[in-house]
Amino acid sequence: MVDDNRITFWFTDLDWIASVKDFLNSFFALREKIKNDKLWFRGLASINHQLLPSIGREHKYGGRLKKFNDEGEVVLLRRFRRRAYPHEKRVTNIWEALFLARHYGLPTRLLDWTANALFGLYFACVGQSCEDGALWAITRVRGNEGLDVFPLSKTDDESLFKMYKRDSRRVGKGEITKEAVRIVDPIYNSPRIVAQDGAFTFHSNPWRSLESYVGVLFQKSNLDVGGLYRWKIRAIDKPTVIAQLSGLGITHRIMFPDLDGIARSLWETEVLWHGTRISQSPRKL
Repeated sequence: MVDDNRITFWFTDLDWIASVKDFLNSFFALREKIKNDKLWFRGLASINHQLLPSIGREHKYGGRLKKFNDEGEVVLLRRFRRRAYPHEKRVTNIWEALFLARHYGLPTRLLDWTANALFGLYFACVGQSCEDGALWAITRVRGNEGLDVFPLSKTDDESLFKMYKRDSRRVGKGEITKEAVRIVDPIYNSPRIVAQDGAFTFHSNPWRSLESYVGVLFQKSNLDVGGLYRWKIRAIDKPTVIAQLSGLGITHRIMFPDLDGIARSLWETEVLWHGTRISQSPRKL
């Protein structure tokens, strides 16, 4: 806390974890330190990946690359709303569409988080098995309620993309930003959001990663992230963690309760428990 109107958040790099037990020990130690403030988690299969909303990333397909801008984001969402009509039986409002689109892979300015620590750990270990992974966590600024979507969703326009100003240059530590990072409790309009106990951060500048704001000063009403934490998992330890999570019932179908999730979980579980182990050389640090 800086003063009554300006606040910032800081980053704490936590332990390397080689097992679920390692993580739980470190997790409960952190909970005690932060006085049981609520945590949200995001697992990244590569430690080199940033906490960057999907619309702000480079997208490659068919030998081509594209970077979306504000206009491109709006166009994508309009198209999604039109084409989602047969599934939703109505035109979804802008906030409903954002939550639904993000969970089905459309690039947006929302960043997904889960309130379930073990789900976050799962996502940090699956995918890019040859790279070290990271499990990130955030806390909320005490006293901030986050972004309330209900009054905002009553007006079906695209003003949410202009709710906050954008800095003309990249503001650094100790400097004041006009931008915002808000925590949003979603409308639970997807079984995936329900299953994953999902929440989101809304980024007024989705082309800047969350971790790059550490030490930057925000208007208090523009920042809901109170702290940022990270655990790391070496690539060589990911198979152990995945097997332990599976033994605890943390599988793909739990987080994706649809036919896709069931099908993937069935073959993954069979390979995990009855497949031939692949030798893996430890990475040099």
